[in-house]
Amino acid sequence: MSEKHVPHDFLLMFAPEHWTFAATFRQFMGPPFEVNRELGRGARSADSHIAKFTVLAGLANRLRQQLGEDHAELELKGHSSASRSKEYAALIETLFCELYASLDGIRRLLFAAYRNVQGVQNRSTERLFVRAKENGYGAEFPAEIRDLLAAAYDSWFQRLRKLRTEVTHGDIGSCHVDTKTQKVCYMHGDLGTPTTALVIEDIDTELNTLFESALKLKENVFAVLCAKLVPEDRTVMCGIYKGRCYHRSVSYSPALTFNDGCCKSLQWFHSEPGLECPLRNDCGAYQKAKAIETSNA
Repeated sequence: MSEKHVPHDFLLMFAPEHWTFAATFRQFMGPPFEVNRELGRGARSADSHIAKFTVLAGLANRLRQQLGEDHAELELKGHSSASRSKEYAALIETLFCELYASLDGIRRLLFAAYRNVQGVQNRSTERLFVRAKENGYGAEFPAEIRDLLAAAYDSWFQRLRKLRTEVTHGDIGSCHVDTKTQKVCYMHGDLGTPTTALVIEDIDTELNTLFESALKLKENVFAVLCAKLVPEDRTVMCGIYKGRCYHRSVSYSPALTFNDGCCKSLQWFHSEPGLECPLRNDCGAYQKAKAIETSNA
């Protein structure tokens, strides 16, 4: 369904062509996985912490434009409270924590999905990755997910874990803009060696790299889980119009589109003038339901 064909007063909620794998799994999670509280919380946590990262990153981007004011204050007064740089450092550290919280969600999700498999546990996110690296999971654990976790451990996970651990339990680091490169340098005394502080010359690039890595891992894990879903019909919400909820019955498939499934609402909106679904003429699910209704008449 093209956005230009959606009336402004219809809140479209069924748009599978635009969903991430995480959103798709949350919509259709079911067999072969047992749907329970832990599975739902893990899926939600893995996805929502990435969403929260995105919101906070927008705030950080706006604050980033003001960092030069700390330097201007220093030049003018000979001193500066560096309040903007401190705020930016605190936001950056919170963003590291949000990325790691998404990985915590993946741990909970995989525990719920494979809790009876050798090596699967829900106590340590680090152990989730280490056991993948050491090939410590039973044969029932998906090899694709094990390989994803092992590759992440080798490339970026340990770096993120170290940053998250120290900023969670330590002081706020500091930031300043390099006047020559205009890059933001980040320093933290607890993250380096006993004699040298950690210095990241371009913290924005480092954070973006870790974000892209964590986002890719999340989506790839959910893609594997989606591929294992048993296709069975379930009722999902299509949207909201004039205060009413519109539904369809549909099962998951890798090629799912807006036209799939069968409308579950035409039985009542046909008899309530003014509440006809405004998308019905362009909706395959409505056409299918209408054909069934006609054949049963």
